[in-house]
Amino acid sequence: MNFFQKFMLLFKSKEDVPQLPQSKAPLDLRMKALVSMDSTFSMLTNGVSNVQGFGTDQEVCAKGVIDLGQGIRVHRFYLEDDVYMLQVRTSGGDVNFVEEVILFNYESLVTINSQEELARIAGKGSLIGLPTYQLGERTYQRMWGTEPGLAELVLMHENVVNNDEPYTVQHLSMLYTRDIDLNGRKEFLLFSVEETEGENGGLAVQLSTALGITLFANDIKVI
Repeated sequence: MNFFQKFMLLFKSKEDVPQLPQSKAPLDLRMKALVSMDSTFSMLTNGVSNVQGFGTDQEVCAKGVIDLGQGIRVHRFYLEDDVYMLQVRTSGGDVNFVEEVILFNYESLVTINSQEELARIAGKGSLIGLPTYQLGERTYQRMWGTEPGLAELVLMHENVVNNDEPYTVQHLSMLYTRDIDLNGRKEFLLFSVEETEGENGGLAVQLSTALGITLFANDIKVI
């Protein structure tokens, strides 16, 4: 069995993934809600973080939920400008128990077309999963995994709802972070090998890269 086949076996089929019940969303974020950002956010982060805030109101066009177990869920809200994604982590099985809010900017989305590409990105020779990751002049520390060397990417299933039919995205992800001198905020670097159902019933595999920053309650307003 080659690397690509082993990799694909990590993913469950769409039918095996339980569909989570749709409930009230955290921070009143919901489909078609409008989200505005405080005008001081960009000035606050300028020169400190490469994450960009949005200057105009953004409509929530899709939402996803990842169940991490033990009452912990990650809620993702995809905005009309597809550069932006809001991620909210809740605990206790209650959407009102918000532990963390992150604004992500998608930096790139690369389609993986071959076993060689996949092995280079997510295999033993990959840089993704090492204890540190260098992006430009900035160094990020790995958040997941305690291995001294390469850590395995984390498998997650995201149930997504948009204006069309619901679907499942299956992720192999790794999260990095770095401290920034900005009142308790952190910057995040998220890699995810994403598998979705492609055209003609096939599977599409892509690598997404996103930069994120901690948000506080007064940074956004939901209408």
